[in-house]
Amino acid sequence: MSLVMQGQWTVSVKSKEAAAPQRFTIAGAASGNGSHVVSGAVAPVPVNGASWTIAIESQVNGNWVPSVMRFKTPVAFGAQVLVDIESNDAGADQDFNDLILTCSMAASGSDFVVYGHATAYSGYCIYNPCIRHYLVIDSALQLQEALKNRVIRAAIEQLYPEVLLPGPKNPPDPGPLRTFTPLVLPTPRSAALPPRAFQVNRGEAASKAGANVMTREVVMSKSAAPSLLSDELTAQLGRLVEGSSRYPYRCATTTLANYGLRVQEYDRTTDELGGGAYTGTGDRENLGTTATDAFGNYLFRFSRSPGDFAVEAIGDVALGEDASVQVLPDVIVQVLGAGQIPAAETACVFNIPNLRRIDICVPSGSIVLPTGCADNHILTFIGKISLTSSLNALDASGRITATSTAGNAPTMICGVWAGKLDLWGCLGQTFGSSAVDSYTVRYRPLGGGAADWVPHAVLETREVGGGGAAKKIGPFFDLALAVPSDPTSLKVFHPRYLNAERDPTIVQPGAFLKTTLGADGFAAGSHEVRIDGYDPTGNLLRSQSITLYVDNAVPTVSISNITLAGVPVNISGNGCTLQTLGPAELSGDLDVRFIVSHPSGAILNYALGIARCNEGASFPVNYVAGGEPSFTWVHDASVNCETPPNFRQGTPEDPDNDGTGFVTTTLSPVTPWLGATENFTILRASISYNWRATNGYSNASGLSYGPLVWGIQK
Repeated sequence: MSLVMQGQWTVSVKSKEAAAPQRFTIAGAASGNGSHVVSGAVAPVPVNGASWTIAIESQVNGNWVPSVMRFKTPVAFGAQVLVDIESNDAGADQDFNDLILTCSMAASGSDFVVYGHATAYSGYCIYNPCIRHYLVIDSALQLQEALKNRVIRAAIEQLYPEVLLPGPKNPPDPGPLRTFTPLVLPTPRSAALPPRAFQVNRGEAASKAGANVMTREVVMSKSAAPSLLSDELTAQLGRLVEGSSRYPYRCATTTLANYGLRVQEYDRTTDELGGGAYTGTGDRENLGTTATDAFGNYLFRFSRSPGDFAVEAIGDVALGEDASVQVLPDVIVQVLGAGQIPAAETACVFNIPNLRRIDICVPSGSIVLPTGCADNHILTFIGKISLTSSLNALDASGRITATSTAGNAPTMICGVWAGKLDLWGCLGQTFGSSAVDSYTVRYRPLGGGAADWVPHAVLETREVGGGGAAKKIGPFFDLALAVPSDPTSLKVFHPRYLNAERDPTIVQPGAFLKTTLGADGFAAGSHEVRIDGYDPTGNLLRSQSITLYVDNAVPTVSISNITLAGVPVNISGNGCTLQTLGPAELSGDLDVRFIVSHPSGAILNYALGIARCNEGASFPVNYVAGGEPSFTWVHDASVNCETPPNFRQGTPEDPDNDGTGFVTTTLSPVTPWLGATENFTILRASISYNWRATNGYSNASGLSYGPLVWGIQK
């Protein structure tokens, strides 16, 4: 694959040891794009651009074939930063000296280069096994295990007590996913957040190459804040990190090859500026994206303007620190997963110098997308929900029950699918003796005939190089295919997509994204979705189909009538009723006629709420009669998803519904609607509700209807 670079570099040929012709190609830059055949002396190529790629190729039988490339460790040499790019061509040797390029940039106080190696770890790891300066907890599952260790628990109780607070006893399905923010516990090597280092100007702005350049250097730093933990507890954490406790490391690491990365600059929160524990909740600035090479190595360059440093000095300086100085950046690196959603991230690395190594080591459980075809399935994930996990299942109608939280996937029981759906899977580069060259995607209502298949023919692109550039993988209409279940027995021209698993330039995990299915346009009901893989001549190699129950409709929710103390309330929207209550009416009953309905039976919960004015809490009322004012679905494992009580439509199933799906609930106030000293207030009626629907990345968020308001007075 191509390697990603950022900013201004000069690309030079360092050496060529291959017999085959070699060339390198620059693409995506603002200047310097083009191919350069290495024959004799090649002039250095200046390149500049926000993000650009470089590729090395060798010539085989007259064709240019991509070489395998890798970054070497960048070094500071005089007034420059140099990094070599080595390559191994298609020849039999594996020496990575066929063509070596050197990329050089002018060193300056405003330019930063971070680099390193990316791995994922697995096994019994109750904390990150790759970090020694801190004890870092990277995931919710890891936290559960870490809390069993008395030393770690004692530290967390002091630094992160909020993660120990009990949650609700019957929580709803989770909302949008968030990347787990690492918990950072001190050790004797780093007993507190690192000291803030500063940079101040040295001399006047000087002119260099026609541009104004400010020469800057580190001239002072603050001492570290005292540790928030006792020396004894900090020492115990240090012994754990060094592996001398009774919990030895039983962890394995895997290189993250060709994975997308996002680099962020972090601003400390007020508590962190005061010496508190790292929370990861400070402001973040996206600096850009890149990707690892085939060996997990990466390099990323970014610049900070004088304005950026000024903002840092104002907003990221602790009490007592000189706000006139300019601060060094704090950096977080995220590993990107499905849908470019961060799968995991490093803890913040504070006060990086202009050239800094940041090795990435994240839990493999956060990166759950397929990297091989060992499970013999084509379709393996929808969003982050695994289709092969024993903890997840689709029923016959296509409703999803998913209880696996691997990779921070959402959980769902008897849910429906909604929105655009990312279908992930693995065709394999070969099947038997044939190459899996391309595939088709089709869908139809469950039970439909051969003529009911609808081909997916939407433009699909995949990121290459990690710098944001993309290439088209389909649809293409240039090859006749032996499409199964097609009305004709002949090969037909059908929209097909190239198998990105065979393309080494595509950044992971994008090679395994088969399609983004436009299920947001599907009619409510069960749909059969099918993928077929073909060889280069259009012959069918392998197929798989699944059934998905799709319903994009939110529940129907409405309040049609309100009556207080026997008097109808005007809720037409043409004005706000002002109702006068006599002494006997101040404790009068409130009747509310409402509906909450989801025809596909995926209601999770709903509640009728009554409140006054801007009071934060609901006004206390007692249930008198009629439809229940609230409902919370409880799964019954003894029946299927199509059978009550798992199939719940809402108020149409309430025994007190009036035949149209509406119920009328009667409530009485615990205390009078107006107190002894109160002459006027506003009453508010609203409905909160939620339903069981997911796109595979997150579940449907709860909504509310109303409030409908009216005034009452004595």
